[in-house]
Amino acid sequence: MQSKILPSNGDGTYTSIPVYDVPPQVLAGDREDKTDYGRRSTDLPIPTGPMVQSIHIVLIHPRMLIRECLVRTLNSFGRYFQVSAFASLEEWEGSGVAESPDLVLFVIDDGDHADSGSKFLAARLSKLAGGKPFIILSDTDGADEVISALQSGARGYLPTSIPLEIAIEAIRLVNAGGIFIPAESLMQSRESGRHSGRALAADHAGSLLTERQRAVLAAIRKGQANKVIARELNMCESTVKVHVRNIMKKLNAKNRTHAALLAHDLLLDN
Repeated sequence: MQSKILPSNGDGTYTSIPVYDVPPQVLAGDREDKTDYGRRSTDLPIPTGPMVQSIHIVLIHPRMLIRECLVRTLNSFGRYFQVSAFASLEEWEGSGVAESPDLVLFVIDDGDHADSGSKFLAARLSKLAGGKPFIILSDTDGADEVISALQSGARGYLPTSIPLEIAIEAIRLVNAGGIFIPAESLMQSRESGRHSGRALAADHAGSLLTERQRAVLAAIRKGQANKVIARELNMCESTVKVHVRNIMKKLNAKNRTHAALLAHDLLLDN
């Protein structure tokens, strides 16, 4: 920094002002962009370190067009992903690539199943990847396929129905040591378990019902009142009430509506 002496103020005094050394590119540049001597944000160095360390991915897909589309999509994220693609495990194995990837993205082609030779496939993937995790990418999102893939050793399952943003975050999650399971598959598994459990419970309870009680339960399912049931089954209304009470006890039903819902699982109409 230097000082510049201005002309006399007329009273024998002088004013000194500081003068800063400004780079010449600022003087010749845009006058509106003088922050930090005209340095623009694009000139700043790109941060490096663990937060931006790239993930080396080996992608396996037999179809060239889809494979190249996936590679370009992942590589478009710049410093985050480094993708090597092969048509098959055999091609990868014979490529001579010595460095093991951070993870493997294995695409189950249309018509294949995640459980076909899953244990053998998992063993080969694990060996070629040096024990690194692998993710299954498939067109199906059924709970059975997801569970089979995880049981075979996969650390993630990506159905093609999920958005790209979620797939990217899932890859990062698996690379960090986590496991990714699509929420839709979990809901399917839960609903399937509920239905199976309810059906088994209903079958067990149904085996405890007499033929007469089954007839009464079928009438309850149709929404018939006790008086109508008594007339159609040729029994006293008091007897119908006893049957209804015993049916609800055996089925553990809270009310007639609940009993009618359970009757649906018993398939009494058949």
